[in-house]
Amino acid sequence: MDDIRLIEQLFPLEEISEACAEEKSVRQGHISTLQQWWARRPLAVCRSAIFATLCSPVSTIEKSPVLVELLDQYGKPDDDIRTKLSSFTAQLAYWENVNDRDLLQAANKLIMASRESAPLVVDTFAGGGSLPIEALRLGLCAFASELNPVAILALRVAIEKLPGTDNEVLNLYKESAFEIQRRIHTAISRLYGTKSDEAPLAFFWCRTYQCPECNVEVPLLHDFWLAKGKRKVAVKLERFSTFMRFSFNVYSPAPDEEAKISIGTVKQTGAICPACDTKVSTKWLRQQGMEKLLGERLYAKLIKDKSGRRVYKVVNAKDEQLAKQAALRKIRNRKHKIVPSEHFDKNGIRHTWAIQYGVETTSDLYNNRQGVALLELLQELEKTKQTLLRKTRTADQALLVIMLLALTFNRLVVYGNRHAWWQSNGEFPANMFGRQAIPMVWNYVEIPINSEGAAGWNSAQNWISKIAIELAKLPQRGRVMQGDAANCSVLSRSADLVAIDPPYYDSIAYSYLSDIFYVWMRAFLRDLLPDDFVTALSPKAEEAIVDRQHSLAPNPKSDGHFRKKMFQALLEAKRILKPNGRLLIMFGHKKVEAWDAMLSAVIDAGFIPSVSWPVHTERKVKFRHAHIDALSSSCLMICVPNNKTTKQSISWTDFVEKLKVVLLKSIRHFQTSQLYGADLTTSLIAPACTLFREFEVRTDGEGHLTIGTLLSRLPTIVAECEYKDIMSYPSTKKYPNVLKAIKTLSPHTISTKSGPLNVKRSWLMLGSEHSLIMGAVKHANLLFSGKQKEADRIWEELSTEEKEVFCQLLRAAALASGVNTQERQLAQASLGRISLQMRTSDS
Repeated sequence: MDDIRLIEQLFPLEEISEACAEEKSVRQGHISTLQQWWARRPLAVCRSAIFATLCSPVSTIEKSPVLVELLDQYGKPDDDIRTKLSSFTAQLAYWENVNDRDLLQAANKLIMASRESAPLVVDTFAGGGSLPIEALRLGLCAFASELNPVAILALRVAIEKLPGTDNEVLNLYKESAFEIQRRIHTAISRLYGTKSDEAPLAFFWCRTYQCPECNVEVPLLHDFWLAKGKRKVAVKLERFSTFMRFSFNVYSPAPDEEAKISIGTVKQTGAICPACDTKVSTKWLRQQGMEKLLGERLYAKLIKDKSGRRVYKVVNAKDEQLAKQAALRKIRNRKHKIVPSEHFDKNGIRHTWAIQYGVETTSDLYNNRQGVALLELLQELEKTKQTLLRKTRTADQALLVIMLLALTFNRLVVYGNRHAWWQSNGEFPANMFGRQAIPMVWNYVEIPINSEGAAGWNSAQNWISKIAIELAKLPQRGRVMQGDAANCSVLSRSADLVAIDPPYYDSIAYSYLSDIFYVWMRAFLRDLLPDDFVTALSPKAEEAIVDRQHSLAPNPKSDGHFRKKMFQALLEAKRILKPNGRLLIMFGHKKVEAWDAMLSAVIDAGFIPSVSWPVHTERKVKFRHAHIDALSSSCLMICVPNNKTTKQSISWTDFVEKLKVVLLKSIRHFQTSQLYGADLTTSLIAPACTLFREFEVRTDGEGHLTIGTLLSRLPTIVAECEYKDIMSYPSTKKYPNVLKAIKTLSPHTISTKSGPLNVKRSWLMLGSEHSLIMGAVKHANLLFSGKQKEADRIWEELSTEEKEVFCQLLRAAALASGVNTQERQLAQASLGRISLQMRTSDS
């Protein structure tokens, strides 16, 4: 390949992964605060990947004295050009440099070195907008398309309207938002009984059921905590009050009570009646929900007293009455009278779990008072919209402010529902999307929308103002189109880069989740944007995802649907790419089926992977380590048009030998970035597929090798290569007992019994009770028990050499366990936890 790009030579994985992890802690001014979207890629990796993909190779840069002098500012004097380019790419990734104009202009100069005009970057799965926004930040041309109307609204604001906007419009938004806050104060305060000496901050609710044995109303509480940070506050049940109901009491528990308080009346398997100890199953609770027999109860509140203290109290009869009798004000010509109520599409039930408990429509997400409060707010937004359309200097300015108000409203929607919960550790509300799903929440929090704190209108408009200011700094505007990725309006052979972060197979059901916003946006914006809000719910038929099977799902989208849509989308990408253009794909999944579908689409559309880089995107605190082998990285894959018409025929045996050389080299390279477990396996797919495209591989009795067959066989070949790599570490040979244990743990020698890590038994049979062996087993078992801090201490107490050997032991344990067994998951989860510790130890 004559036309090499920088990313095909180098990519500073460790630094970019560190930048991604740090960015996860950034909130104010970040694009993620504009509109809730799921599985956003960090801006760090988007910015650095776009730069490195469009930048010329090292050999071209070093021939230009101007560019060499430019790079001298970003590296050590004695560094070679390759090292300086690596350092520059890493600096570009860090959030603190996002407004460094000199750095960004230098990146633009390096990209433009061999070009006459700014390259066009196209994202046909734009979603949250990270890729096109970073293209604009680098001074490039950007085109974004997206099927979902919720994402489209945010994209239009971020990419088409805000860049270069002056303070006049931003001030107009702030003035409008402030006026709305002023007008809703009285209307909302009456719903909560605000007093001069007591301002309500939060109300705590729980679902209930009637015990089938003793007929008592059972409150469903995940735990009894209200605050368990610096101060300790909890509720306790006292029997009985009247009408077969428990009374609640707010108190400060003693230290010896804390374990008991953390165990509520409901857990994953079902619930227990505190009165008679009768247990009911989760299935029974689901049935009660579907039959509309689950109730709910207001049991506590948080207020601010006249001295400014935050005080938890038990609710009284007046509090309950206010919530129950909340009603809309009588306003002439009220436009918004009822909460939008559309039936959720049951094909997405695996992601909208609450459907199984009777949450069938969008209006079921809100209790009576929450619905009234949102309708009152929407009415004020409607009034402001009409004023803006009449009095604002230009229609474009009015529309931008109205769109910003709609996005501000959306920030309240994620908190103002029955599925938002109270984070008792920090005493603040958490929105309903703690997971990429709509789960059933047994005890939820209600925040008054006129609150000055989190989840109130004032807070929401502050967040939107900050991101609007940041987006206004972008040097130029892009173009946005609503539509299918398989049908893009970009001219043929006009794009220099198609950069996409497509749906992750069956991981996230974007359209089903976005419906909670869509129904409100449609009510507010349909008169201004009729083409965006045609259907009752967000469009789903053409969405490139796989719906997970469920007995209640009538017609879920299949693997075949995903393959077809991705093939069509990538075929369209090839049409719009210049002959020397690049396709950049960000993808991550543990399932072979997902990779088979994605890579089959890549190859069938006429591309070949040229290089892949696994970039870590998760913080340590977010890693789901306890019972699953979670991915903490995304695979960044660069593809080029495949112009090779003929391939050499080769036997499977010969192909495997060549493949092992490629894999072993990649494994040793990725080990320097602390890549283990599922992250390592998925990162080796692209190198394997690159080799696959060079040959026509004959298999015994099965014709020619397919990509699916290669992926299904790949784990076994990877295991053999990884085991060979483990045995090659010099430090391991200094521990004879450990080395003996690793030699015995050749792949697939351990029992497939489920449960805590069982390799201890095999090692003990060798008479090798070495401290490192026992420590590795203990580390995995502690994670299984949810005791991550204790597991972390085991790792932290090891010397540098012991840590290396410790990792090799766990790698061997994972390989020795059967595929898809819990032993392997636990060993790889331990490695994942350790990998995150290593990557964050210096941050």
